[in-house]
Amino acid sequence: MYLSRLEVFGFKTFAQKVDLRFDEGITNIVGPNGCGKSNVVDALRWSLGEQKASILRSEKMENVIFNGTKQRKPLNFAEVSLTIQNTKGILPTEYTEVTITRRIYRSGESEYFLNRLPCRLKDINDLFMDTGMGADAYSVIELKMVEQILSDKTEDRRKMFEEAAGITKYKIRRRQTFNKLQTTKLDLNRANDIIVEIEKKVNSLKRQTQKAKRHMKLSARLKLAEVQLAHHEYQKFAAQLAPMAEKLENLEFVAEQMLGEISKKEAEVEAMNTGLIEREQSLRAIQLQLEEQDKKIKTIEDEILVSRERKKNLEAMIGRYAEEKTALEAKREQLQARITELSATLADLESQYNGMSGTVEAKKTEMLEFDQQIQAKRTELDTVRKQSVQLIDEVAKKRNAFQLTKNNIQNIERKIADLHREGEFHNTSSEDAISALDEKRYEKKKLGEQVEALRNKITADQSALDTLRHTLDDLRSKKLHDEAEIKALHAKMAIIQKAIENHEGFPESVQYILSSKPSGIQATVADMIATDDTYKKAIETALGDSFAYLVAGGSDHVHDALTQLNTNKKGSATFLNRQKIGQFKPAFEAEALASVRGEIIGMATELVRCDDPAMARLLLSDVVIVENFEKATRLADQFPAVRFVTLQGEIVKGNYLIKGGGTVKSSDSLIGQREALNKLQDQLSQYEASVRRYQDELQTTDTTLRELTQTIANNQNLLKNTEQKFVALEKEIAQSEYEQKRSRESLTRNEDALLQAQREMEAFQLTIEDMGPEMDELEGRRGSLELETRRMEQQLAELEKQRRERSEGFNEMISSFLRMEGEIKTNRNNIESSRTQIADIEATILRREEETVAAENEIARMGDVFTEREGELITLSRERDVIERNRDAEGTEVARLRETTGKIEAELKKMRRQREEFLNSRHTMEQETTNLRFELRALEERIKRDHDFDLTKDSIEILILSTEPGSKEEESEEDAPESAPDTAPQEVSGVENQEMNIDEVLESDLVSDASQAPETASFDPEATKLEIDELRRKLKSIGPVNMEAFAEFQTEKERLDVLLKQRQDLLDAEAQLLETINAINEQAQKQFMEVFEKIRANFIKIFTGLFVDSEADLKLEANEDILEANIDILARPTGKKIQHIQLLSGGEKTLTAISLLFAIYLVKPSPFCILDEVDAPLDDTNIDKFTKILKDFSKDTQFIVVTHNKRTMEAARNIFGITMQEAGVSKVVSVKFSNRGDVSKTDDIEQFINENQVEDLTKEVKDTPPSPSVA
Repeated sequence: MYLSRLEVFGFKTFAQKVDLRFDEGITNIVGPNGCGKSNVVDALRWSLGEQKASILRSEKMENVIFNGTKQRKPLNFAEVSLTIQNTKGILPTEYTEVTITRRIYRSGESEYFLNRLPCRLKDINDLFMDTGMGADAYSVIELKMVEQILSDKTEDRRKMFEEAAGITKYKIRRRQTFNKLQTTKLDLNRANDIIVEIEKKVNSLKRQTQKAKRHMKLSARLKLAEVQLAHHEYQKFAAQLAPMAEKLENLEFVAEQMLGEISKKEAEVEAMNTGLIEREQSLRAIQLQLEEQDKKIKTIEDEILVSRERKKNLEAMIGRYAEEKTALEAKREQLQARITELSATLADLESQYNGMSGTVEAKKTEMLEFDQQIQAKRTELDTVRKQSVQLIDEVAKKRNAFQLTKNNIQNIERKIADLHREGEFHNTSSEDAISALDEKRYEKKKLGEQVEALRNKITADQSALDTLRHTLDDLRSKKLHDEAEIKALHAKMAIIQKAIENHEGFPESVQYILSSKPSGIQATVADMIATDDTYKKAIETALGDSFAYLVAGGSDHVHDALTQLNTNKKGSATFLNRQKIGQFKPAFEAEALASVRGEIIGMATELVRCDDPAMARLLLSDVVIVENFEKATRLADQFPAVRFVTLQGEIVKGNYLIKGGGTVKSSDSLIGQREALNKLQDQLSQYEASVRRYQDELQTTDTTLRELTQTIANNQNLLKNTEQKFVALEKEIAQSEYEQKRSRESLTRNEDALLQAQREMEAFQLTIEDMGPEMDELEGRRGSLELETRRMEQQLAELEKQRRERSEGFNEMISSFLRMEGEIKTNRNNIESSRTQIADIEATILRREEETVAAENEIARMGDVFTEREGELITLSRERDVIERNRDAEGTEVARLRETTGKIEAELKKMRRQREEFLNSRHTMEQETTNLRFELRALEERIKRDHDFDLTKDSIEILILSTEPGSKEEESEEDAPESAPDTAPQEVSGVENQEMNIDEVLESDLVSDASQAPETASFDPEATKLEIDELRRKLKSIGPVNMEAFAEFQTEKERLDVLLKQRQDLLDAEAQLLETINAINEQAQKQFMEVFEKIRANFIKIFTGLFVDSEADLKLEANEDILEANIDILARPTGKKIQHIQLLSGGEKTLTAISLLFAIYLVKPSPFCILDEVDAPLDDTNIDKFTKILKDFSKDTQFIVVTHNKRTMEAARNIFGITMQEAGVSKVVSVKFSNRGDVSKTDDIEQFINENQVEDLTKEVKDTPPSPSVA
């Protein structure tokens, strides 16, 4: 399995499309600084799903798109495709070749494709998870990552171990499970809050259902009374209506007889109309037949017309073809005559041509002999000239060599001077470079300290930020809680305030007096007495009806109030005269209870708060509050004059008077309402102040949080910039060390070159002394050859003159001979052309004759068609005449039927008018019964609407029988005051036995109090009306009732049950999630430790193999959670003591990191590994170790190495060169070299790439994204 292909377009400096095809083994990517080598690594990392722009050396992800140069416009998108050969099935997919494509647009939108199909980033991350090949796995190693792997912060180192151990998915699952656990806890808290609120609501609804129950009992009695009264009136109206109904029935019978006669006439008219419709339909059908016949006739006439036009065209065509044939035959005869004429001319020309051929051949032989003599002379002359030229060239070479030697001596002298200056410059530069390198190393150390300080500061601020966020959430939660409490208090206060203002719960007479506010009436007893909630039920039971007593200022005020009640008939009321209350003397003194003081809670007068103590004594002086019924009955025997009241609201006096049972709840009590309202107001003020305090704290905390967030962001930006400076400085240091090394090598080469130049200059000086005599001898030989050349040129000129004189007549003869040849060829061509034209004419004549015969045959066939069609036309015309006669006859019958139907409809109209007059007379009688029926219907509807009782169908006896007398307990409960406290339990647990709905209530005992309804036989309407008024008064005194309380109670109870079940489900889910987290931790820890021990053993083995007599180890920091424990690296290279890893040299660090990397590879090898300039700090010795490891592991792992080092380049199987021939645009070429030793001899890497270039891998393409199918 290996990377087979990388396609890049528009990514960083790759403005043109680049297609890199990788092989297995080691591949190097080389090129000068700044040409874009590392952009290849960034492209690989980006295609694998890298999401951090800082890792790609950019501020934001859109910056990876090519941004343009002076000559090129910016591109609109960037795209990288990576193809992996999945031959070993390491990737979890069935494909043996996997292509991943990533594309980004300037808008920030990204697209991902897997094998040319759109996918999500998550799909790509899942594909590479735990394979060692992801964007942040150990398959991509940069120089700066060496420091990170070996730094004190072990997060990056731990990621490599986790990836090798395959526990990344476990940690992700654990994080997801933990998030679910937190969500479950929040849901559980919310569920608890909702359950508390619903429990309160269920208790409130239970109280409302009990109040509604009493209301429904009274409503049932009211229903029975009103239905009985309505039934009585209904029977009276029905008796009056019976005779009138009989008369109307007789009139109806007459009307029905008239209606029958009208129906007969209507049936007759209907039968006539049916026949008329059938006749009209028949007429329309005949008309359609006639139209269809006309269409057929028209179609045949059109066909005949078209055929005649076709015949006319064919006859014209036959005439044209006859004329064309005559013309073609004439042209054929002309061409045959021309062929005869051309053949005669050709015979004459061939005779003349044969006669001239002998003369021309003899002349050619004579001229050939002259040409041979001239050619021989020229050959001889050329030989002499060549000898002369060679001699001149030899002289020139000697002169040039002489001059060149002089120039070489001068150049060597200058070179020696330059080498002296260069040596001095290298010495000076080396000293400056060493000084600058020391400064950069110091600066790097300072930057490292700044980075560490910033990271610590950001971590601390992040922790503080989390604390502030928790504080903010807590404040918001508290504020929301208090605001909810405020809303609840407002609602409670509104209910109490409304009750106080409307005097709810008091009798009608008391409500009237309190509303009219007569002079001197101060309040009710309930308004003036208050007590604690613990005793409220007992005190209210003890007061009984006296809670509604009106407190007056004096006797006159009482008299005025009674007068108002009598005048307005508002019932009776009880008054307390405050002027006389003080005269009351209690019949029982508290001192009498001294012996049993420990068994009682206290005197009622001691447990209440009252503006007038005398009033409390008047009403409660004989009341003692005890804990329970047992104590009350025991003490009542000793003190028969005392009323003992229990906290549950039971009264015992002398054991002969006992009162108890269900009462309304204390929360609905009328006692102490104003005091309760004041307490609620105090609570409201406290909650409002709390909300304001929380709001201020929220604003302060939020401001601090925003400031801290901005500080963190600023520090993160500063950290990012500082890290970038640190990385840049690392590269500068590595480059400086490399340049310093090159400078030393250059100085050595300079000294060798100086010695060689001195030796060369001595050799040149000896050579120039031997060149003088040789040059004089060559000059003498050159002069003799020049004389011989001039003599031979004169002889050649004489021969050429003689040939020209004889060739003049020969040329004219040759011209005539060639002209005659042309004429012969032309005549032959003309004859052949004429014969071809004759063949074409004869073919055309034959084709036209065939077409004429076909046309004549078609004309003959058309004559038969005409005869057939004309016969059909005559037949169709006759049929049309028959159909037309049938149509006229049917039309006459339709007219007759219409006339007959009109006469019958006139008679029917007359009969209807007579019946309408009879109905009008009957209407007069019906008016007399209308009012009576209206009364009956109104009565029915009112009873049906108010009580859902149908007077016409339902049985009044069944309604009476269904209202059996109730028990005495129910009667006493009905007679009890509406404001009596309730004994319903406060806790929701008691609600389950109190569930009810309206149907159950109606079917049980809610109508049992109708026992006082009179029997039908002895029905008294007036008494029933009085009873109805009394029942309505009682219902009004109950006040507003929530009739939906039964259904709401049932709904809320079911909701409460569901929430309780959900809470249990959440508790179960919480336990299950904790169990899952423990299981994940156990599996991941086991798997991690197994892999850690294997990596540790491999690391020790590889490190000790690189460094003789060395030590190394990996240690896991003690921690409760092994998965979060730090991993420390211990390394002691040859000749050093074990020390902190940061104290190692750059080369030692690199080899240590490589040892760790390949130790991981032995446990879980990644199919490929990208190394970006990790060999920069290594010297030649360590480079050899580095390349040896690469070669050893390249059998199983593909290596792609970005490097400057020549020894690393020599180890590569393939090399790609990156250059930047155009500013800002990277160019990629494949490089091949025959001798690997040539690499180490080159000083200019760009020159080496250009000299060994095999293929240019960059192509110009349009800035248009391809479709996903070809991504």
